[in-house]
Amino acid sequence: MRILFVDDEFLLLESLQMMLRPICQNWQMEFVESGAEALALMETEPFDVIVSDLRMPKMGGVELLNEVMKRFPDTVRVLVCDPEEERLVDARTAVLHEFLFKPYAAEALKTTILRACGEDDSAGGGKLETLMAKISRVPSIPTLYMELIALMKNPDAGIDDVGAIIAKDMTMTAIVLKMANSAYFGLQRVVS
Repeated sequence: MRILFVDDEFLLLESLQMMLRPICQNWQMEFVESGAEALALMETEPFDVIVSDLRMPKMGGVELLNEVMKRFPDTVRVLVCDPEEERLVDARTAVLHEFLFKPYAAEALKTTILRACGEDDSAGGGKLETLMAKISRVPSIPTLYMELIALMKNPDAGIDDVGAIIAKDMTMTAIVLKMANSAYFGLQRVVS
C-alpha cells in the first residue's frame, strides 16, 4: 500500500516516519511538507492513501483533500486535527474517509488507515472466513428489517414511519445515527 503523509512540520513528519517504519514494513510511505508538494507527487505516481494535517500554510488540509478528491477520486483521504479546533466544522464539509484526532499512537494511525481502506483486520487474520465456512445454515432475516424494506417500497410512507421502525431496535438506531453523523454527509450539526 502506498501512503502519502502531508504536514508542514518537518520534525513531526520525521518522527512519524520513525514511528511507523517498524510496524508498517509492507507500506511504501512518502512524507512531504505542503499541499503543493503532495499534489505534484501524486501527479507522477499513484497513492492509495493520503493523510494530511488540517492546519498548514497556503493550502490547508481541507483544501488539499478536496483537490485530491477531484483529481484522484480513488485515493483514500484521512484528515488529522486537534479535536477542539474551531475549524473542525469546516473540515467536515470536505469529503473524507476518516478523521484522526491528535495526539495519536502509531497503532491508532495504522488501524484508521486500514479501516478507511476496508482492510481492517479486526477479525484477526482469516478468522472470519474460517468461521463463515463452519456455518451450516444461513440465519433468517430479522423481522424489523423485513418491515423496513416493505415500508420503503410504499410510496405513501413517511420519515416518521421509518423512524418508528428503526427506533424499535437500539443497534439499528445506533448504526443510523453513526452514519448520519459521519463526515461523509458533512452535516453542520449533530443528529441525535
